[in-house]
Amino acid sequence: MVRLAETVTGTGCGFNAFAIDQRGYNLSDKPQNVINYTTDVLVADVLRVANHFGISSFHLLGHDFGALISWQLALHHPERLKRMIIVNVPHPFVLNKFLLSRPTQMLKSAYMAFFSCLTCLRLYLN
Repeated sequence: MVRLAETVTGTGCGFNAFAIDQRGYNLSDKPQNVINYTTDVLVADVLRVANHFGISSFHLLGHDFGALISWQLALHHPERLKRMIIVNVPHPFVLNKFLLSRPTQMLKSAYMAFFSCLTCLRLYLN
């Protein structure tokens, strides 16, 4: 299961903040089967944390690979988000357009394609 890297409560500002270690990172679980790392599963992890704390809608901040998961959550569960802040990753439709038309962007984003490839993940995890 995912672990909360940090929880900030009682900020005096009327909100709580949760920093999630996605599965495979830091102290969270590291399942061996690559099917456990699909975007659907990672989105479900975020929703599971919100559900655990009884939070029906929330603000979400995502960076790098976490931003990809945030975008997927926004595309498939927009009713759960109040606002979303993304750092370092454009909207998926814009990213796809740039990947197809700009070879330099394709090279800069190659690591994401690597980790999206099930065969690559199998080789990396084994």
